[in-house]
Amino acid sequence: MRWKGPALAITACVALQVAAQEPTVWTEAGRMGFHGPIHSQKTTVKKLAPDPRTESKLHFHRFPESTVFDTAGRVLEEAQGQRRDGTFYMKVRNSYDAEDNVTRTENGQVFHEETAQRPDGTVETNRLQDGVLVSRTVDISDKEGNTLESTSYDVASAISSRSVYHYRNGKMTEMQEWGPNNEFIQHRASEFNSEGDLILETFYNKEGKPVTTFSFNGKRLSSYWQDPTCGCSNNLRLRTKDISYSYATQPDGSLETTIQKHPGTESKIEPTEMERYTGDHVLVEKLAFTYERDSHGNWTKRIVSAWDRKTGEMVPIEEDLRTLTYY
Repeated sequence: MRWKGPALAITACVALQVAAQEPTVWTEAGRMGFHGPIHSQKTTVKKLAPDPRTESKLHFHRFPESTVFDTAGRVLEEAQGQRRDGTFYMKVRNSYDAEDNVTRTENGQVFHEETAQRPDGTVETNRLQDGVLVSRTVDISDKEGNTLESTSYDVASAISSRSVYHYRNGKMTEMQEWGPNNEFIQHRASEFNSEGDLILETFYNKEGKPVTTFSFNGKRLSSYWQDPTCGCSNNLRLRTKDISYSYATQPDGSLETTIQKHPGTESKIEPTEMERYTGDHVLVEKLAFTYERDSHGNWTKRIVSAWDRKTGEMVPIEEDLRTLTYY
């Protein structure tokens, strides 16, 4: 076993509370980054130049070509993949009942989701396709609303996924996840100091042996370690109001770091910069974004630029234009 540290001279903060200017109850429109009484958006993409990146791992949020919302900020219609005749490869329509259950019609197929609370406090969600049950999920929560266990079943009532969570002082301290046939997916545990700051994140293999750790001193990533025999890759994402960090170990034990800057918001949907580093803080990929916004603060024009490693220049590669309407 070997230690690596100090890993990076980067401040890595745990997620903070949502900024006061953001809504406390998120709507679908809000989760997509929209402000104000949005009714619809239409996005067109224009390629400006070839992408100079030879190995691109940074991906940014793309919107459907057309979206319509109701007054509650729920998606009523979405369309993607416009053909030359003006029709779309995928068109979705949603409708909602009084309990907020959604019926989704996608290219002629009807998907319906029903959620009901059982007398014991558990919540069951049934998903149907063209009137036939295809899956269901049962969630168990504590009195504070924290999910303790979530189990999904296929149409034959066999478990397709199961997750178990543990909490202390309002923070999740452990999570385990399994797939079909009880196949191990992940097991991780978090330790916090008395101020609520993350100080250690540990990943385990299916035998319960630690294989990867990320250590923090205050709010700074001080070191990481990975069992050289595990051949595994684990990642940790941390978010503040202005910056998101992603740390990913590679099977050879090296570390890859992604930094996304999104000033004034916890959302990563509208970044100003995205950077990816390998090894000892070596920049290998970068994207930059500039926006023009309307009076509601929603962007109507976005320019995406990519870093050319050969020339050191930022090359504008894409122009996105949005037409927005409001209630």
